[in-house]
Amino acid sequence: MFNNLRIDGRYLETTINEDGTQSEDLVEKPVVGAGLLFAAVVEGDMSLDISDGFFLFVPADQGEIKLPDADELDKDFEEVKYNLPSEIKAVLSRSDTATGGSVHLGAETIWISSPGGEDLPYIKLENN
Repeated sequence: MFNNLRIDGRYLETTINEDGTQSEDLVEKPVVGAGLLFAAVVEGDMSLDISDGFFLFVPADQGEIKLPDADELDKDFEEVKYNLPSEIKAVLSRSDTATGGSVHLGAETIWISSPGGEDLPYIKLENN
């Protein structure tokens, strides 16, 4: 058995209708990133119990950067928009093979609001 971790996100998608009005929809899709699952391994036992384990998810933020088209940019103010999900949930599953195979849902969390905008700290990494 192989344990899998997926983080799903609800992304706010804004579209401009033919009459010029805006409409907003929540679009569900997996969040791009890497998941690390930590659990104790009992010596001599080939099975793995993840009930007391924990996971870390590292989003691939570079994959989520959404740049506006050049003709949509304001010439006085160029802005990079980060397309972060409005809500997230974790989905844990098991599969028969490392590449998927038969997938069985193990557990999933409820949808929670994800921080964004000014809630996120500004971090700048430098190499001296």
